[in-house]
Amino acid sequence: GGRRPQCLRCGLRDPLWPELRPIAALWEASQGQWRYSFSGPSGMDWNGVKTVAELLELPFGREEFLMLSELEADTLAEIRKEREGCPTSSAK
Repeated sequence: GGRRPQCLRCGLRDPLWPELRPIAALWEASQGQWRYSFSGPSGMDWNGVKTVAELLELPFGREEFLMLSELEADTLAEIRKEREGCPTSSAK
């Protein structure tokens, strides 16, 4: 297999496969695109995410939407666990 490039800041191998960098960049850049209800985040504003992708010239098609939807679901599950005081929550 291919080796991952070394991180310039910390000297460790980059844990992200190169083909996943665009989706990771879009996820990070879209963190301001959450919709909120009275109980907290309720989901992503997908029109906002699409705009972020266009501005950053990142791909945003069906495959990217499905990957980001999984991240959205995982994030919302972690938030629910944290809210309920679940000891297995990874959120800090």
